Amino acid sequence: EAAINGMPCIASDCPIGGNRELLLNGNGLLFINNDKEDLLKKMNILYKNDALVTKFRKASLNMRENYSPKIIALQWVDFIKRLINEKK
Repeated sequence: EAAINGMPCIASDCPIGGNRELLLNGNGLLFINNDKEDLLKKMNILYKNDALVTKFRKASLNMRENYSPKIIALQWVDFIKRLINEKK
């Protein structure tokens, strides 16, 4: 939710959950899973770097355009049509 609202993200680098994939667009930082010190470090990076926050904000807004409900719905329709055509 944060990303699609233009917020820079900080997420844990856990093996499940997809956080790494969500940040592929360059819209945030990953911290080492269960590492409070690394989380604090990443929070301070954003707190002290307005240019980086602006960069992440723009990347997050671009992500919103790519994953809007309308775009996702159209992709589902296309996928279902391809499945139907394969069955013919």
